[in-house]
Amino acid sequence: MKSILFGLMTAIAIIGHAQTEPTPTDTLQVTDQDREYAILTRLTDDLDLTDNQVEAVSSLLTERTSSFGSVAGTNAQKRVAMQAINDEFRNRLASILTTEQWDSYQSLRKELIEFRQVNNVKVDTINDLKDDF
Repeated sequence: MKSILFGLMTAIAIIGHAQTEPTPTDTLQVTDQDREYAILTRLTDDLDLTDNQVEAVSSLLTERTSSFGSVAGTNAQKRVAMQAINDEFRNRLASILTTEQWDSYQSLRKELIEFRQVNNVKVDTINDLKDDF
């Protein structure tokens, strides 16, 4: 009897939840690990990274995410700190990639910047800086 009652209550809760309108936060839950995976996948595919490079870039992305987590201060201070973290990421990435891969990476970055300009995408939030690569 208790299990039937529990099942009915669970079903009602699920149906009730399914009928509510999703909020922007319900649909846009992107974790730092999601960002790392997306960036690593893009770089692996577009730059044809070797297994050793994938491991090194993955570690570098994890370090970058950890550094982002330790940033404190006003939004302006955070922005400066996170831009410095991204600059350091790119400097260290350059030492992992071959010259050809680095050139391809620079092209990817240029495309990202141009896309943002053409589509009037402003990099004005902390999460935008996390999406940068």
